[in-house]
Amino acid sequence: MILYLLRHGDSQTEASLPDEQRALTAEGIAGVQRVARALEVMKLRFDAVYMSPLLRARQTMELALSVFDQKPPTLETEFLKVGGDFQKLFEVLNRHAADAHILLVGHEPHFSQLVSTLMTGNPEAKVDIRKSSLACIEVSHPIEARRGTLKLLLPPQVLDIIR
Repeated sequence: MILYLLRHGDSQTEASLPDEQRALTAEGIAGVQRVARALEVMKLRFDAVYMSPLLRARQTMELALSVFDQKPPTLETEFLKVGGDFQKLFEVLNRHAADAHILLVGHEPHFSQLVSTLMTGNPEAKVDIRKSSLACIEVSHPIEARRGTLKLLLPPQVLDIIR
């Protein structure tokens, strides 16, 4: 199985806004649009998309998929929020075929911990997934800790050069 992890773009930081309602900023929208162009250039296709229920993750997902003629099924899951249960996320993902390509849209530090867990079994290894970054991990099926190989990590600086 191939997992693509897309961290949401830059979002509002006003203290008066509840975390769930923080929207992407203009800079965040532009960053995710660069990711969308990269997905298009790389000719990636997804069998399913899972996203955190937070507004900025939903906006990121919508912008990222805007380049696709045929949209894959999209589902919200609490397991992609910061602090979400990795084992329960693995159970959800294991329902897909071993050759599935799945896009996950979420947050830090959750994504770094997820990548670290998949690669090493330890959520504390240092992985730097910036806003509007795309990571790709190949995982054995069924998904478990220590069964992943990092195949790609595209930070915003690299995505800027993809046209």
